[in-house]
Amino acid sequence: MKITYPEESHCQEARCDEDSPGNGRPTVRTSADPSAGHVNADEVQGLRNEDVAVGLGEGGSRLQLFVGLLSAVNAGLFSALQFACVTVGKRWEYQAAGCENDPEACPAKLKEQFNNFGSWMGSFGLGAGLLTLVLCVLFSAVERRQKRSFPDMHFRLMLFPGNIAGFCWVLGNFFQLAAVVQGGNSVMVPANQTVQLITAGLWGLLYFREA
Repeated sequence: MKITYPEESHCQEARCDEDSPGNGRPTVRTSADPSAGHVNADEVQGLRNEDVAVGLGEGGSRLQLFVGLLSAVNAGLFSALQFACVTVGKRWEYQAAGCENDPEACPAKLKEQFNNFGSWMGSFGLGAGLLTLVLCVLFSAVERRQKRSFPDMHFRLMLFPGNIAGFCWVLGNFFQLAAVVQGGNSVMVPANQTVQLITAGLWGLLYFREA
């Protein structure tokens, strides 16, 4: 599948100099670039076209598209299951202790196990760190089996934006978990997803100018 751009006519074959102006390819700016400004509509459309080319092009990329969609579905599924497990586990343990109808009468140790501001987040952090390590090992094994080198982690490049993204994610997860523990899974998770949808939409419309 070939994607063409409005200013691509001067390119002879399949490639243009990516650094030359007016080569028909969108320019991606980062916040680190002092000349960075708003991304115009042509650049946004170019990026979207490149996404389509990756997703629907030739050479087995339909499989990549399927894997991407499947991964997105699994992300939503397991994200919802995460908070469902909190609700089910809490109810189960409270029933076993005979204090489901009177949480204040539950043993202090049991209440601490589901304390979002206490041991719960420590346990969650350990579990997340261990699973991340396991996934990295599995990914590395797959790459070595296919005789490919492990991708560069770009630690220096991601030092600041990566830490900021991780910090925001941890805060978001912390408050969402606190809301689920206090208000229940059936109300708080949909409310959280609604806020995420609205916030993401506003970012796209007001900052990225995705009309």
